[in-house]
Amino acid sequence: MKTKILTHLLTLVMGGIIFMIWSEQSSKQNLAENIEFVDGAVSVQSKHKQSVLTEPDFEETQNVSVADGNNQPIEYPIEKDRIHEELKESVPEDKLHRWLEQRQEDPEANAVVGMLLNDPLLIRNAIELDPDNPHLQYLGFGFGELNQAEKLIHAERLYSLNAENSLAGFLYASQLLKAGDHDSAIEILRDSLSKRDFETYNNKTILMIRDALLENGASPITAKLKAIQGMSLPHLGEISSMVDNLNKMSETLPLLEQAYLRKLTAATGMRIADEPSGLTNVSQLSSLALEEKSLKSLEDDEVSPYDGLLVREVRKQIDRQRNGIDKVMKEFFDLNWDSGVISEDPVFQSQFIDRFMLFGELEAQKWALQNFERKK
Repeated sequence: MKTKILTHLLTLVMGGIIFMIWSEQSSKQNLAENIEFVDGAVSVQSKHKQSVLTEPDFEETQNVSVADGNNQPIEYPIEKDRIHEELKESVPEDKLHRWLEQRQEDPEANAVVGMLLNDPLLIRNAIELDPDNPHLQYLGFGFGELNQAEKLIHAERLYSLNAENSLAGFLYASQLLKAGDHDSAIEILRDSLSKRDFETYNNKTILMIRDALLENGASPITAKLKAIQGMSLPHLGEISSMVDNLNKMSETLPLLEQAYLRKLTAATGMRIADEPSGLTNVSQLSSLALEEKSLKSLEDDEVSPYDGLLVREVRKQIDRQRNGIDKVMKEFFDLNWDSGVISEDPVFQSQFIDRFMLFGELEAQKWALQNFERKK
């Protein structure tokens, strides 16, 4: 199986507006069938890609132009082209550093620039400036450049700051399991399953990046798109790795303890699937893949943790959910191929992104489909 670690949300948003504007290639294949976990990471199998931008009339694509002093045309790009160009460019590193120089003591400014420049030193600075900020501890935990020892420290601190956040407990349990403290890991995991809160700090991260980009000259639409692009979802791969470790550990235990751990991992998968694990369709599909994995060691005729449903019934429910997501994604792609309404209309783009951030990609796509039907 292929291993592909997805560190940015843009890679995950295969069915969303970002990919449509930024890339001229996309997949019309069944994405839902190609989500899997490999070595604790989310993997999306690539498919043959096709253009998602329509071929509009000449009047829609030509730039506005006037003549200069030498009667040579000066072209001014239309809004769609301007956004497309902005998305291909990064904020210059020296500009970000100058911006940060005026905000040296601002922990969020350090964190934003650290994420945009992939600089672990700035992430560490942010946390040192505000060590009691659970959002920053979560960002520190999820930052790929930090080592395993640092991840354990951040997971422990995040858990101590907000033990009522079940996700904090899951991440801490995962790190304890890797450190060899199996008993503490299982105890914290069991306790966290009863917690109601599940906070991934997604919207806080998006707004933090968006505001910094706006202050550095990005247009509002570009800032929103790049903010979504810059957000990572480290918990999905981390919890998948924990489920793998627990399943492997259960193989060496007596039957009763084996059964207990299998139920525990199944309950963990169910808990993750019940939460809005991410804004994108792929993150939802990844949650379903995790849920499926957590049931892997259970037989079809066993009773699952899902209100007495048999495991086979739960697996059928997962298939129905996956097919439902896939159906909306295909209809959404078809809408844009047929009409170009998504990728060509900046107003529609802005409305779509707002719904994406508030309700997630799937709901935004449903809105786009309904909105287009009303306009016809």
